[in-house]
Amino acid sequence: TVGGEFRMDTTVISETVNLTSRVEQLTKSFGTMVQITEATRALLKDSDAYALRRVDRVRAGQDEETILDVYEAYGAEADTVRAARDATLPTFQRALDAYHARLFEEAQRLFSRVRTMDPNDRAAQVYLDRCKTILQQFTAF
Repeated sequence: TVGGEFRMDTTVISETVNLTSRVEQLTKSFGTMVQITEATRALLKDSDAYALRRVDRVRAGQDEETILDVYEAYGAEADTVRAARDATLPTFQRALDAYHARLFEEAQRLFSRVRTMDPNDRAAQVYLDRCKTILQQFTAF
């Protein structure tokens, strides 16, 4: 409960709520149904049963050094979506690794391959757009 003498309010304030909000925003950006953090993935008895793919990294709270991987759980998607994600998974993961290593030309090439194989992969398109923007900024100098 926060407030003063004339106004009181009840709210939730915590790093967990902030992290949840960031993951929820990624769900919207990437057009995914369900995303979980590394912490949740670690609690799963058999994470392979959930058809997970790493889609991003986020900072955990105020600690600038704590980075958590975020996973798309696509096991409940339509059969065609699951099959496409499974087929592109190795390429998507290599592309994401290249992106985080700041190898943007390589990441762009790999994300383009993912989009060719799965034109409906919005996460791949988001990263492809990011790579193009970053590479355009580099060539502007």
